[in-house]
This record gives sequence, structure tokens and C-alpha cells, in this order.
Amino acid sequence: MGRQRDGAKELYWRELIRKWECSALSTGEFCWQHEIEQHQLHAWRQTLERWDAE
Repeated sequence: MGRQRDGAKELYWRELIRKWECSALSTGEFCWQHEIEQHQLHAWRQTLERWDAE
């Protein structure tokens, strides 16, 4: 079963991923600055891509 959609979390991660993609920072540096784990960023990116494809 997939992850349950939470509108607030989805919006938060979409915005954060957009900021990361527009930044010149490495994944590690971006995650360190935003106090998140790299695996979270990648997992959410994959989840959002999957949802967008549905």
C-alpha cells in the first residue's frame, strides 16, 4: 500500500524540492541547511513523481 496523501506535507515537500532544484547547492549541503535527511528528500521526490504520473 502506498503512502497516504497529506496535502500540507505534499505542499511543503513540493516547495522544498523546487528550492533544492533551483539552488546551486549539493544535495548534502541543501539538506544540512534545511535540517532534513538526504533520504527524505529523495523519497519525497520519488513519491511526488509517482503521484504526478498517476
